[in-house]
Amino acid sequence: MWITSVTRFMLGFVLIFAAYNSVAAVVQNSEMLLSEDVKHAINAYSNKEYSRAIQLFTPLAEQNNVFAQFGLAQMHRLGQGGAVDYALALKWYLKASQSSYGVAQSQLGEMYEQGLGVPVDLAMAKNWYQVSCSNQCSQGCLNFSRLEQTVQY
Repeated sequence: MWITSVTRFMLGFVLIFAAYNSVAAVVQNSEMLLSEDVKHAINAYSNKEYSRAIQLFTPLAEQNNVFAQFGLAQMHRLGQGGAVDYALALKWYLKASQSSYGVAQSQLGEMYEQGLGVPVDLAMAKNWYQVSCSNQCSQGCLNFSRLEQTVQY
């Protein structure tokens, strides 16, 4: 059963708070706590002020804030604040993934599995799910296991 993308977005942020110690690799080069700017962007998103959220997330994402990168990726994937843009979603998921953010890595796996902005590539999807799982993302682990059991290469 697929969890809605909005739920996944919000779950990603909840997991950040719940798994504070497990995200140490994610925040190596940034503050351990969410900055006020990130909180404002998340609040704008939560209030469905998508254009404002994009304005707030963008400079933070460009400064390598993994939470802002993930937020932008989700919004571009879902067309929140503008048209669906899989290329930008991939760009920001990849940047967040480079900080070992497992939820973003799992989302990359979904993009490859579903052919969103890229050709369907189950081997690449499986790779991203495996990396995501190794970074303690439960959804990545579930997706990796599902592909392991059902897909013949």
